[in-house]
Amino acid sequence: MTTRTSLAKKWLFASILIIIASVIILYKGWLKKMPQDYTVGEVTEIYHPGKGNKQAVFIYKVKGNAFENQVSIQEGQKPEVGEKYIVQFPEKFNGKHGLMRLDLPVGGDLVPPKDGWAELPTSVL
Repeated sequence: MTTRTSLAKKWLFASILIIIASVIILYKGWLKKMPQDYTVGEVTEIYHPGKGNKQAVFIYKVKGNAFENQVSIQEGQKPEVGEKYIVQFPEKFNGKHGLMRLDLPVGGDLVPPKDGWAELPTSVL
């Protein structure tokens, strides 16, 4: 009977993990489908977590609030600490859940409005 109980616990644990992973994936997809605003963020740190791709930690401001997040560095991307890139964020979240776009570097003279841009600035494209 203990083998059956042990097997049932393993299945329950695996099922819970699958449900949690599914919710996270669906939530991230939902965030990306929402209308996005844009601002500028700066890379503050680059590190390698041991497994997987290097990560770039970045900061950005929206409506006077500072946010920090990280993004996975893909093959061919070579961000450096201090470089600036476009950060997109769902407009309903007032800056939370920002995603740095390492494919959209920003020159030093581009200053975002306090609330961010509703559309990507043409000088970045």
